[in-house]
Amino acid sequence: MASANHKTGTVLLMKLMLLFSNATGLSFHSPGGPSCGAVPRREPGICFAEQTRKNLLPTLLRPPRSLGALSSARLVYITREPLEVCVSAYQYHLHANEPWLRQPRGNKLAALARGMDIELLPNETIQHALNRLDERTGLLFECQRSLGDQIKSQAEFHSESLARGAEALRAEGRIHMLRMEETKVDFDGTTRRLYEWLLLPSMPKHARGGDVRGPSKRVDREVGALVAALVAAAAHLDLARHKLGDHLSDVRSKRRLRALLLNHTTQSEKLARYRALTGYPAAYAAFCDKYGLPYADQARADGISL
Repeated sequence: MASANHKTGTVLLMKLMLLFSNATGLSFHSPGGPSCGAVPRREPGICFAEQTRKNLLPTLLRPPRSLGALSSARLVYITREPLEVCVSAYQYHLHANEPWLRQPRGNKLAALARGMDIELLPNETIQHALNRLDERTGLLFECQRSLGDQIKSQAEFHSESLARGAEALRAEGRIHMLRMEETKVDFDGTTRRLYEWLLLPSMPKHARGGDVRGPSKRVDREVGALVAALVAAAAHLDLARHKLGDHLSDVRSKRRLRALLLNHTTQSEKLARYRALTGYPAAYAAFCDKYGLPYADQARADGISL
């Protein structure tokens, strides 16, 4: 099973899992969860969920006998630092073709706007509002919406995993956590660890730190060759090496948007809390230091006090 939340790495994880599906012959199903076609047929397969379901972790933590076809299910989950989610969501929602962005969102959106002293037009859609509002107001509006949606969802999943003792599932090799920031620092290393984990059941014990007298080296070499081929096939997804579109303009725009959020006391404090709830350092500078990202230094250069 593979799961994400909107603008937290959904497209990247889906493409990585599709590469694995093509290389191994496993069927690929989206949406995932109980509607995954492989589950009722009790077949090996990849179930991909674009929105993490609230019952996903409790389901995996149930006793194996009660899980039926899911008793051997394993989960790949991807997260992203909350401020980056806000910036990415704002940029994407300005122009994306997803139908929900162009449909009136009713009372919930209106209540959010009123709480921020923003006046929406009658039956206004999210996309129309973001394009009508000035950049700062639109960004703060989208960030507040995301805090109550995908940012909250990934934080709840992380917090629940700690509260419910999901470390046991990690120790058993049943959960693998990806962080988008890791792909920026070491894309090949991140994808290699993912594919090695996915192939774990077929790897000899000595390759997993077990009995060095395990199965033949031939199996070890075959698995290693497959991992290497998958890492090479995934390399084109690394935007640091394969820039798409007007990359320089995008970099400058993101830097400006980050500064707007970091310079807003209330919003930056909320984002810090959600960073901590999602397993990141709460302080923005500490987060950037951990992943070797230049964003904190850029903010300081732009006069932002961190």
